[in-house]
Amino acid sequence: MKSFARLSFPLLFLASFLASAVLSQAQDAAASGKGAIIIISVEGDVKIKKVGTETFLPKEKVAAGMSIFDGHTILSGEASKAVLLLSNGSITTVGAKSELTIVEFTQKKFEKSNTKMSELKEEPSNSSTKLKLAYGDMTFNVKKLNPGSSFEIDSPVGNAGIRGTAGQMTAQVDPNTGNTTGGCNMTQGTVSFTDPSGNSIPLNAGQGTNVTTNPEGQQVGQTQQQEVPPETQQEINQTTEQAETQTEDVTVDQASSAVEEVEQQAQEEASNSKESKEEEKKEEEKKEEEKKDDEPKEEKKKDDEPTEEPKDEPKDEPKDEPTKTEEPNEDSTSSSDPAKTEEAAATTESAPANTETQVDTDQITEQNLETSDSVENIQETGEIVVTDNNLAKAINKLGLTADQKKVLSDYSEDTRWKVTELSPSNAKHITTANPTEAEILHYLAFAKTTKDALSLNIQPAQTKTLLTHNLLETQVNQVLGFSGTTRDSLIAEPLPRLEGILAMQLTSAEADILFTYSADLRQDMVEADNTSLVKALLFLNQGEEDTSSLLDDYTYKHDDVAKEDTSNKEPSESTDPDADQIVSKGIEDLLESTKENGNSFIVSQLYELGEGKIDAALLAEGQLGNELLSDVTLFGQVDTSRLFGFQEAISNFFYQAPAEVFDSVILTDPGPEQDPLLLAARTLLIEQGTLDIGLVLDSSNPAIALTAAQDIQISGDVHLSALSVSGYPDAMAGLIAGGIFDISPGSSLTFLDGSLLVASKASSDFVQVSMEAGGNLSISTLENLLFHDSTLKVRPGDSIHLSAMNTLSVNGLQFSDQLKSIYMQATTIDLRNVFFPDGSMVHLQSQFGGVDGIYPNFGNSQPGRVNFIENVGYHQTLIDSRATFDQFRDKILITPLPTAP
Repeated sequence: MKSFARLSFPLLFLASFLASAVLSQAQDAAASGKGAIIIISVEGDVKIKKVGTETFLPKEKVAAGMSIFDGHTILSGEASKAVLLLSNGSITTVGAKSELTIVEFTQKKFEKSNTKMSELKEEPSNSSTKLKLAYGDMTFNVKKLNPGSSFEIDSPVGNAGIRGTAGQMTAQVDPNTGNTTGGCNMTQGTVSFTDPSGNSIPLNAGQGTNVTTNPEGQQVGQTQQQEVPPETQQEINQTTEQAETQTEDVTVDQASSAVEEVEQQAQEEASNSKESKEEEKKEEEKKEEEKKDDEPKEEKKKDDEPTEEPKDEPKDEPKDEPTKTEEPNEDSTSSSDPAKTEEAAATTESAPANTETQVDTDQITEQNLETSDSVENIQETGEIVVTDNNLAKAINKLGLTADQKKVLSDYSEDTRWKVTELSPSNAKHITTANPTEAEILHYLAFAKTTKDALSLNIQPAQTKTLLTHNLLETQVNQVLGFSGTTRDSLIAEPLPRLEGILAMQLTSAEADILFTYSADLRQDMVEADNTSLVKALLFLNQGEEDTSSLLDDYTYKHDDVAKEDTSNKEPSESTDPDADQIVSKGIEDLLESTKENGNSFIVSQLYELGEGKIDAALLAEGQLGNELLSDVTLFGQVDTSRLFGFQEAISNFFYQAPAEVFDSVILTDPGPEQDPLLLAARTLLIEQGTLDIGLVLDSSNPAIALTAAQDIQISGDVHLSALSVSGYPDAMAGLIAGGIFDISPGSSLTFLDGSLLVASKASSDFVQVSMEAGGNLSISTLENLLFHDSTLKVRPGDSIHLSAMNTLSVNGLQFSDQLKSIYMQATTIDLRNVFFPDGSMVHLQSQFGGVDGIYPNFGNSQPGRVNFIENVGYHQTLIDSRATFDQFRDKILITPLPTAP
């Protein structure tokens, strides 16, 4: 474990950056809007409804190509399923007989492009996702998340916090016992699984859990960690592959359009809901007015009744006054149904005088609902019988249990009326929590969205805790904004520490880290009363010992500074700032600039490199890395502000992916002696049209490398020009991608003024693409290289070089005439539908070289060989046997790849 015990105090100047970081986080949050859940496919009986209602979307809205947003629940029937693509690139398959709620899905805006979502290595922008599996099963394939993003799956059997991985969550209910059994099964990556008892279990690929909970949500027994059975892994993999196949053609542009669509839907629904609420309010006000108009008449009638009673009372009416327990309410004996009136009177008369009457409250309640009768409150059986039959009807509509009704019996009639205005789910949730009247009044003052969130996200007992704490609604929503495990831990905190944590306004990522520490360290952080310091420590994300040591070091030195008597101290002889302070200020600035530039991982990585300390050299490394890693679009001419020294750039720690490509690609000629100019980017987009690279070249250094730490993208016809270079006939242009070289089908890339090098670290495909150079043309990758129905051209007398670290696959490739030579190098070379031009020398190198040292393998693909699979020849002659190959042994040479020295 790394030690921070000797970490210098000036380093802690980094804490001050967080004052502005808080504002930046708020702006980030404000910039986040609705994410889109795109319905890719639906099989069988699949329904979608709004959360908190029984309103289902029309069938035409639950179909492939439609989109929804958070606040919806997906329900699938037997032999049914739904494949969903989230606009952050993650895929979810809802299995048969399942219920999945999209509790939250927000995402920052992202730029449109023709890139396929399936080709993205990570999500296009930061997002926050919370799913809740009530029962059934779901398969997930989560795109790698950016720092600050979160993806959480909650269920009755546990919670999974995901960073980018694939697996399955299950929660199957036993109809006999009501118990729920299931867990998380992993096939790729790792996940942090937390069971209902709060135990955190890291799961790797091939591992799973088995958990059982009772109907009350309490865990039964211990969580079983186990290997995922092979058949289950196969099932998950098949489901994942099917979903990936169905979503592989969805573009970033389509996902962005879906986001715009759901945001408009959400705005329209919010507007309609507001209008509906206003209408309901007016209707309620109208009813209240009518009720008030009726009340005086009823009172007046009651006042007059004693004077009119002798005239109207029947002659045979009993004169004796019944005891209080026997006395019926007068209104209850004036029913319009004589039979019911006589029955009620008979029931009353049969009760013995001066004894406690046994009351059938269910019967009286039922009678009260059927007539306009009213009776006194009776609580002996735990049921509630009210004096207003309308209130009784309203309570019964909530579908409460006897215990929940008993809770209501402790409240005033006015409070009960307010409870009846809740949705049934919210009413059940809050009455199960059993709050005091003061607490439920506090709850009733919350917005409906807050009440819905409480019902949906936490247990009634947890809601009771929040109400007992008497938190403000804003604080309650802060708590609900965290992930399941962190949220549950936060609710369980003592009130002073809970309020202290909320006051720090932590992000979800920061809170997740905080709750990996012990209660003592959390208490120390709260008592430090320095939000900036705490956030800085959480940003470092070190272990408990290191974090505690650093906190103690800061507190100790801070106290020393406060206690130190400086009244008699002489002024410092030097006014030059301390070197450590300069570095600390540089770290502060770097933290801010990397955050703005989307490279916040840089500072954390520098601490790793420096084993807990950043010196001036590491700071310079991080500053250059942040400059190199910016997204760049080129059109018309090269952006000179993005030019760096070649060695300076590729030797930077944060620009190693392009450096790996430079170290590995094999050039057909060495190029100029000087290092080429280098344009650096995180991702590089070259727009259609002519790009003049000659303006930054000269005769002494006519080479330029357009590089990206991640992907280079070309769509349309791109023409590189270096005509403005004088005094040197041949320039050289290199396009080097640390990710993939992504050129869209139907596009072209030409550089007629010199040699062209295209290289990538990741596998790259050239489908229906045309590439042409005015010198040698080299295309390389450190993984797989594929050509399909494409064309490669160079000047007469020049060469073409194709190389891949793994497989070079050709299915339809045309070359220009009068080539000097064609080189193909890969572990395995698979050739289909390609004829080498007449006169060219062809050199093919694979792992094992030629069969019997000379020949290709014919008809199929063998690893490590040069495979002439179908329709391969030289000039106009098909080569499909050793005999025909012998005719061209002076033109086609097959050898093993050279071994490393």
